[in-house]
Order: sequence, then structure tokens, then C-alpha cells
Amino acid sequence: KLCDFSTAPMAAVCLPCVRPPPMTAVDSLSSGLVAAWKGDHWEMDDVFLSACKLSPEDFDRFVKRWWANHEIWRDVMACELGRLLGAALCIESELGQDWRKKLDAWTDDAFTRASEGCSAPPPRPVFQGKLAPVCSRILRTMNMKPVQPQAKSASEPRRPSWREQQEAAAADDPPDAQPMARQSSSDAMEELRACPPAPIVDVKWGTTDAVFHASGGSGGVFLARVQAGVVCVKPGSMQAAGEFMAVLLAKKLGVVVADLRVIEAASKEGLHVYESLRAAGEMVDGHNYITYVHKLRSREFMGVVEYVSGFGMEGMPAHQHLNTHLGRPELWTGLGRLMAFDVLTNNWDRLPIAWSNDGNLANVMLGSAKGLVVGIDQCVHSIVNEEGRQRYLQRVKEVLVECRDGPGPHLKRVAEATYNNTAIQLTPLELDAMRVGCVDFFREVLLLREANQLTGILGAVSHDVATNFEVGSVDVGQWGLPRKCDMIEAVAETAAKVLG
Repeated sequence: KLCDFSTAPMAAVCLPCVRPPPMTAVDSLSSGLVAAWKGDHWEMDDVFLSACKLSPEDFDRFVKRWWANHEIWRDVMACELGRLLGAALCIESELGQDWRKKLDAWTDDAFTRASEGCSAPPPRPVFQGKLAPVCSRILRTMNMKPVQPQAKSASEPRRPSWREQQEAAAADDPPDAQPMARQSSSDAMEELRACPPAPIVDVKWGTTDAVFHASGGSGGVFLARVQAGVVCVKPGSMQAAGEFMAVLLAKKLGVVVADLRVIEAASKEGLHVYESLRAAGEMVDGHNYITYVHKLRSREFMGVVEYVSGFGMEGMPAHQHLNTHLGRPELWTGLGRLMAFDVLTNNWDRLPIAWSNDGNLANVMLGSAKGLVVGIDQCVHSIVNEEGRQRYLQRVKEVLVECRDGPGPHLKRVAEATYNNTAIQLTPLELDAMRVGCVDFFREVLLLREANQLTGILGAVSHDVATNFEVGSVDVGQWGLPRKCDMIEAVAETAAKVLG
């Protein structure tokens, strides 16, 4: 029997209670970020902190007491964290496609205002480096990995990324023929090693189809596969001018190192690099590489670095390779030559011949088609403090005496570092070959000095470096070029006293 509800009292009508679906943690964070959005920025207010489930103390530990305008610095940090989270959550539909552009403009202005009255303002990349782990921690609580952003416009065609190509191939192939998903960095590196190095000039960035981010100091390095092969992109560090100077000087002095070209991040090519890396996607699942891509935008310069095939001087590949060169002087002489160049430029981040550290033998590349021994990631360092400078010159003297007369504690440190990294025990034959390479290099430098050519070479290199960094508003080493040249001249003078 049908009931006529139109004549029934309203109180007698019982409608079912329709409950909305529960909000997920991702939805809660997204809606919280949208609610805290001020139109062109975020502020460190209760709404933002509640959305991220953070407290002011989580940020105050990053703010130094000598920084002026602490409130603005906190808002800048909120913007940088919001930028990282927004990129992972893809909030364009709520904030608009141009929300990053608006945020960049506000953050640039805020950074300028916050720096006023601050005797030592922090470098802007500091915040991104500090907040990237905070962003990762927030996303991990939701079992979420960052969503790779899409290309800006459908009118800008690009080649399918490596992941898109793999998924398309998997859809066409039978289940037993589907390729395995990329899960390790070693797999990605093996694939890249099969590619030739691409020229670092006239790079076709639009053909980028795969990117691998290798972690390291100052933002690491991106290995991008383009149509011509593999090329590397490195965010400009606070020592970018010294790194460029080291590469130019090495080429002048006949030392084999990875080539480097500097471009402005805000230039047409710089923006093209950023968008290409952003759109290509990471080769390794679970790598939050997009946070490092954003560092390219936060720095004034970036480096296009020559990709050097082979492997660093550490681990089993290096052990096996060096084992085949025991008793053969060519490779060890090349190592000695590279060591001598590091002594000349005070480049302490490689073989620890003149420095009290463990060294970084990953910056020595072996098994490369470019040469038996290739240096990467070098830099010219000056020493401003006169007492420290004299101590270093005394170490240079001791190193060169050992290279001239016979091994001592400095070469022993190199032998220990080699063993600790490669399990290769150097014999007197290998150490003697390294000594020969070191002495031969410095004798070549002294010939240039006696012919009054060394000063001219340093002047030409400094001019090229200054020209490349002349638009920079932040000192990344270009303002200290005269000190770097003086340091090299002082090392050469010390070498002249030892080697004659």
C-alpha cells in the first residue's frame, strides 16, 4: 500500500541521514593550503600551521637571532614550504595555473624587504634545503609521493618521458614481456652509462626524456638524457665562480676535467632547462627530485656540465679497474697530475694530499673515454686569513719536498684514502708514478711563471669568469677573483723555492 506523504505530518517523515565521505589526509592538507592562501603567498599563521600540522617551533629553529625582520623570514619559509607541498598536491585547480608566478613575485619582494637591515642575510637556497626534509616528512605521513607536474601548455610538444614510454610499451606487450619497473639508482645509472656524452653547447633541451638526480652538496647534479646523449645540470652554488675558474684554468694547464658552461637561471635557456627537467620526470621511483628542480629557479646561475662516463674512484668497479693498472705508471701519473692541480688551486675535495680530511675520491672519474683520470667538481679556494694562508703554503712545501725526494706522511694519507675507498694497496711503484706526475705538472707551471705567462693566463681566466657572472647580485665567488689569483701565484712561488 502506497503512503501519501503529502498529507502526513512533517514530523512523521523520517529521511535517511546522508553523511559526506570522510576527508582524507591529502584532502585535508590541500584544503588547508587553499584556505591559508592569501592570493599571492602564504603566511606563518594558525591556518597554515594547522594545515601542515606544524608548530611555530618547527620553523623558529631555522631563524637565526641576528637576522632582522623575523616575521617576514617566517612568512618566506611558509611560502617555500607551501611551494613544495603545492607542487606535490597539484593545487592548480584551486589556486589557478599562475599561482607559482604570483608566489615567486611576492617571495622575491619579501626576501628583499627581509634583507634590509640584516648585516648577514641568509642565502635564499638555505630555506629550500632546510624545508625539503620537512615537506618529505609531511608527505610520508600520508603515504604519498610527489606528483610530477605536467608541461605548461599543450601547444608546447615534447617527447614522451621515459616513464610514459615504458607504460605505453607495457600496454602493448604481453604480460610476460613487460619491462621491469625502475626501482634503484644503480639501474638508472647503468642505462645512462650506455649513452654517449652530449655536447654542452646548443643543447636540445626540448628532447629531454629522462632525468636522474644524483645527490650531493649544493643541490647535487641532474643527469638529463637528451637526443644527443647525456648532459648534466648543476644548480649554482655559493662557490660557482671558483668552480668555473677551476675548469677554465685546468684547460689552460692541460689537466683533464669535466667541461662547464655557466648560464643565467632567468635567461631564456635557463627557463627552458627548468621546464624540460620539470616535465621529463625522474627515472627512479620514490625520488623527490622535483624539490631539487625548484632550486634551479632560486639561484641566479646554473652550470651545464659535461657528462663523464665511467665511475668514481671508490667501490668495487674502481677496485677492479685499478687492479689492472698496478705496475703500469700511466694512470698513476695522471692521478699525480690531478693532485698537483688541486694543490695549486687549494681544491681540498678530492685526494687529501695537503689537507687533514678523508678526501672525496668520487670526484676522480676512472674508466672514461675522456681520459684515464678525469676530475669533476673542482673549485679554486683562496684563504683570506694570513696565518691560515701561511700554514697552507707550508703544507704545499712539505708536499712538494715529498714528491721530489720520496714518500712521507702526505703521500701516506693519499695511500690510506685509496685503500679505504678501493681496497687497493699502493706499492712504491704507484706512489713514485704519482710523485712524477705531481712534479712534472709544477715544473710546467714554473716554466710559465718564468716566461711571465702565468699571470697573463690567470688574468684571462679571471676576465672570462667575471664576464659570465657580471649580472650577479649575490657574491658566488666572483668578487674574490683577485684573491684567488694571488693564492695561485703564492703557491707557484712556493713551488719555485722547492723545485728550482
